[in-house]
Amino acid sequence: MTRGSGKTVDEQIIHAFGANEAGGLFPYAPVVFNRRGDMFGATLEGGSASCECGTIFGMKQEAGGKWGFEVLHRFVGTDGSDPQYGMTLDSKGNLYGTTKNGGPYSGGVVFELSPTAQASK
Repeated sequence: MTRGSGKTVDEQIIHAFGANEAGGLFPYAPVVFNRRGDMFGATLEGGSASCECGTIFGMKQEAGGKWGFEVLHRFVGTDGSDPQYGMTLDSKGNLYGTTKNGGPYSGGVVFELSPTAQASK
């Protein structure tokens, strides 16, 4: 949302979830931004057909004001499930968060997702 003229606010949908469950469903937690303005978030469900355990996604603003969307990680249960809380970024671009369920004891996990050469382009 951006401030429009006067006291109005202009809204623009930059990505809609639900067209493809592999892309994630139900973005529940707040998003975070890195220094370049790339956005990262989590979905509570969707991802893998074998486990609707949620995803971590990234979005990057592209030419013409459009936003590109990419799933960075699909949880499969053994590595966590249901990431519904906010995440944080460190100075090296590592993304940290927690899941409500999953992991080796089914009680959730704390995860670190590190950037790759592809993601940092």
